[in-house]
Amino acid sequence: MTDATSTPAAREGWGDALKGVLIALVVLWHVIMKSYLNIDWQLGVPVPGGWGLFGDLIWPFLMPLFLLVSGYFAANAFTRPWAVVARTRVVRFLYLYLLWSLIHMAAMWAFPDFPTLVPRGVAEFVESVTISPPNTWYLYALALYFLVAKALSRLPAWIPIAAAGILSIVVAAGYVEVVSNRGSLLYNFTFFLLGLHLAPQIRRLVDRLRLSIALLLVAAYLAVFAAMRLTGTETVPGVWPLVSVVGVTAGLAVAPIIARMRLVGPGLAWLGRRSLPIYLIHMPLLALADFLLAGWLSDSRVAVQLVAAVVLPVILTAVLIAGSLLLYRLLLRDGATWLFDLPRWATRTAPGAGRRWRAPWR
Repeated sequence: MTDATSTPAAREGWGDALKGVLIALVVLWHVIMKSYLNIDWQLGVPVPGGWGLFGDLIWPFLMPLFLLVSGYFAANAFTRPWAVVARTRVVRFLYLYLLWSLIHMAAMWAFPDFPTLVPRGVAEFVESVTISPPNTWYLYALALYFLVAKALSRLPAWIPIAAAGILSIVVAAGYVEVVSNRGSLLYNFTFFLLGLHLAPQIRRLVDRLRLSIALLLVAAYLAVFAAMRLTGTETVPGVWPLVSVVGVTAGLAVAPIIARMRLVGPGLAWLGRRSLPIYLIHMPLLALADFLLAGWLSDSRVAVQLVAAVVLPVILTAVLIAGSLLLYRLLLRDGATWLFDLPRWATRTAPGAGRRWRAPWR
């Protein structure tokens, strides 16, 4: 999530601030969908339903916008030779993907009731990390998207973007069997390509947008989302991708405004630059929190449930982010850098590394 290959000039503050917002929303979405809504709320007011609606509201744009920003930050690396970017853009993310998929699998075995797909054997694990990616699928996407985009770099940009757009429409319409996060992997390639190939246009767009336009775009997103929900047209071909595009555009419009906010902007940018460890660590912590809280809250008095129903998602999200960053700091202090980057032995210059390497299709 944090791009180690981007030059400082390429890392505009709005991009990091936006990533800070998005990683917080990712954690919040997981809290709502994987824990909060599974609690037996015995209330006479629809507070849990309100949080569920909020989770539904942010989902059409959440990962598309994250992948678009990731593609945007990958634009510089995309123009460089394979010898420079293969390790940082493909090997590194595949390494982290396999490593943390194993860590998550081992951790989730301790929480069999937690609602996530957990491989129970070698064959299931192989299927999981290849065609039905687990919760760490974003890392797989970063490596796979960049690899495919680089392989197709001699084609006009509109060809892979159009092909990926058709794939997004097909997936959103339910024509492809979705197991685990396979649908997300296939659906979001379009947005990565848009960020990758339209980086200069996105930069100019963000620089020109003003508060009034941002508010209009946010209102437009709320309108198209409401229309989709009220008409039940989520799986009508093209409707969900259209809603995603409007949401992504609104998110881009809001990003520079957030980045310019005193204290809030720098804080979110700081968080955005640390989005990778938050993404990797928060899910096992959430499973532990769900194990400790769900049963107790389900049996609690109405007064306790009412307070928890209102504040639990926000508080738990903050605790998970803080806990993830604390663990990250402790692990780095103890020398476990290999959990978040390629091991040092893999980054040493090998004999012949200075020779220009070309992929088979180049």
